Amino acid sequence: MPNTLQVSLNFFPIIVTVIVNFRSSTNPLRESVVPNAYLNPLEYSEH
Repeated sequence: MPNTLQVSLNFFPIIVTVIVNFRSSTNPLRESVVPNAYLNPLEYSEH
């Protein structure tokens, strides 16, 4: 029987992707700004 923690870790990226896709369909402007701030905080803070 698989470990519960490992299963939830495997599903975590899927859940995040679903949430991001849902937010992008409801609020595309905010969705385009927020991930860039998280992915590249140094470059984002310079602007």
